[in-house]
Amino acid sequence: MNTTKTILLIDDDPHIRHLIGLFLRRTDYHLISAGDGESGLRLIREKKPAAILLDRMLPGLSGDEVLRRLRHDPAYREVAQTPVIVLTALSGREVRQKTLELGANAYLTKPVTFDMLTNQLESVLYHYSLALPAEPSLTSDIYELLVENIHDLVFVLSASGQVMYINPRVQDMLGYPQTEMSQRYFSDFVYPDDVAVVQGVLSHIVETGELHQLEIRMLHKDNSLRYMELTGKRVARKDQYLIMGSARDVTVENDLRQSVRHYAENLQEMVERRTYELELAKSEITYLFQTISQVIAQSSIARKIEVICEALVRDRFYQQVVIEIYNTDNVLTHRTERGHIDANISPQRYRYPFYRQDETVLGYLEVYNPLIELSDEVQRMINLFVNVIALSIERAELESENEAIHKELVVKKLEADELSILKSEFMNNVGHEFRTPLAIIIGYLDVLTRGIGGKLNARQAQMVQVMRENADKLHRLIQDILDFSQIQLNGLSVAYEPCAVPQLILSATARVTNMAKQKNIALTYVYPHDLPEILLDPSKTARILHVLLDNAVKFTDPGGTVTLEAVHNQHEIRFRVKDSGHGIAEADREKIFEPFRQGDGSTIREHGGTGLGLSFAKHLTELLEGELSFTSVVGQGTTFEVAFPLRYAECS
Repeated sequence: MNTTKTILLIDDDPHIRHLIGLFLRRTDYHLISAGDGESGLRLIREKKPAAILLDRMLPGLSGDEVLRRLRHDPAYREVAQTPVIVLTALSGREVRQKTLELGANAYLTKPVTFDMLTNQLESVLYHYSLALPAEPSLTSDIYELLVENIHDLVFVLSASGQVMYINPRVQDMLGYPQTEMSQRYFSDFVYPDDVAVVQGVLSHIVETGELHQLEIRMLHKDNSLRYMELTGKRVARKDQYLIMGSARDVTVENDLRQSVRHYAENLQEMVERRTYELELAKSEITYLFQTISQVIAQSSIARKIEVICEALVRDRFYQQVVIEIYNTDNVLTHRTERGHIDANISPQRYRYPFYRQDETVLGYLEVYNPLIELSDEVQRMINLFVNVIALSIERAELESENEAIHKELVVKKLEADELSILKSEFMNNVGHEFRTPLAIIIGYLDVLTRGIGGKLNARQAQMVQVMRENADKLHRLIQDILDFSQIQLNGLSVAYEPCAVPQLILSATARVTNMAKQKNIALTYVYPHDLPEILLDPSKTARILHVLLDNAVKFTDPGGTVTLEAVHNQHEIRFRVKDSGHGIAEADREKIFEPFRQGDGSTIREHGGTGLGLSFAKHLTELLEGELSFTSVVGQGTTFEVAFPLRYAECS
């Protein structure tokens, strides 16, 4: 039987179309192609391909618009569910999310290799085959494999609600064997109060054919209740309608919702009580800050003193109070009095010095009243007022100078920000422009390596391997530039997940193994075998370790050693990369983590690179709440150490 599947490629780049054709030449796929969106849509309707490879960046009708029409235009209803794999030179979570929201089944980031393409095709076609509607037949191998072993309850009912088939899961969920439920009515096992609702929904499904979902209560064989989430749909079989559906046990979720609701009610009561207490405290704080704001708002020192006096006698503290201000020569400069002061009573006096920010004395404030001592609360309040007055006096002296400095700094910051954005956008655009031709180069090298374009002799294979290694190196350099510009423009997100330390170390060392062998460098790694899985962002952590290992191998002479060691204690895990290389000169250590820093010109010429690696590793480490440090001895080597908080996966 002919099992060849037609694949449609829509891409305006003839090199990409030729490359994909070479990839699929010796497979079970037959490739047809189109160079623009309109031609692609026409071929979709005419050829009805098994899957579509779609480039997003098409001239005229874009790839996004092609996908939108395919999924939503009634003219393409017959082929609307055809699997679509989007090809793009962009990467990142936002790109992937937008692509899938448009209706794509998957996406591939250029450059695309033979394995990436064929694996993705097999995956989407397999999942598409599982999603095709079929008759509920107990003789179907696929149907039996899925239905008999699925964790949910699967059932088939007649139009009247009689059970025609139910999978073995019913024994675990409701306690009934399959034979006991067969040919009985589904409503016989529904909680009596929900029977009318269930019968109405089943009738609605048969009449309209609409997919319906609801939550009901069903009776376990031991008479206990089970909360079930039902989904049902009408299917046609021969000359009658059937109802095919599934049910999921949500009893635990329902109990949890009840517990959460009860907890929320108690929490609400506690919040209301605590809110009342906080409102009382808030009124006290509000009064204080309102007074301070009024003091700050006054233009003269005399008026500031009047506001302070009014605050002290406003039915809160004292009915008589005097406030005086003296300069550094102890000469009275301001005096304000509130209430009647009896001259025959000796008042209680309190003196408060107020200072400039350089701690030189500006003057003194005295407060006294004839009745009682000032409480600690009032004295704290007066200290706040003293600080406000001191700042007001000093601010007047520095205001003009600060304004000029501020304007100059604002201009310089705007210029620096604009320059930084332009630089990052330029790097980002250049990186993307490099990726498409590089994708073609890597693709053709992959074709040559696999012998698809003809068998190579040993000399040719060696040259192709050298070209592939250097193309991969260029690809990593471009990725460094794109990652750095992404940081400058939008930042990066973190995705924590369970991670095994041995696999992380193997992933980080794999990329530098060949380079170490070529330089005859002994590459070793040590890690604890008893450490369970921990929570890290494996991609970014491996990237950090790869940068450190790459630098270590790069700056170590042939015959040297590089060691990656993982150690941990109760609170953190540390990765150390130690080499026997040149060491870092004292003059270079302060700037080692700055972007584009790579020692003097001779270092760049000898070892290559962009100078972004350590800067990028430093940023990723801080993004993951870690710390990156190093020690170095010139002529003996360098040790970089990156530490992360230790979080075990089972406790997440």
